[in-house]
Amino acid sequence: MPERRKIESQLGEIRSAIDRKDLIIHELSQKLDSIRYLEELSVQITNEARVYFPPVKSLVIGRSPVEQNRDSTDSMNALIGISGSMKEADKQKLRDWLKIRLDLDSMEIGFAE
Repeated sequence: MPERRKIESQLGEIRSAIDRKDLIIHELSQKLDSIRYLEELSVQITNEARVYFPPVKSLVIGRSPVEQNRDSTDSMNALIGISGSMKEADKQKLRDWLKIRLDLDSMEIGFAE
């Protein structure tokens, strides 16, 4: 009988390890889906932005984890590559358009020439 209990205990440990592995796989799969979505969104938004703002050459959207008062939230960021120069008023219009297009109250937006 003691041998049976030992085997049952080991099986329980194996099942727990498998459950933990399945949870990790699920979490990583969700993160990968989110990354793919942001990549596709970046391409779509870049194409749209080029119509309204011709100096835009590239636009990358991403999330970065930010810790505030021990709470972890995701902050949306965008890096916009432009060719030539772009008036500050047009940059502000682009910022406003991007926030409306993405339905965000705020986001960090940077420009690279």
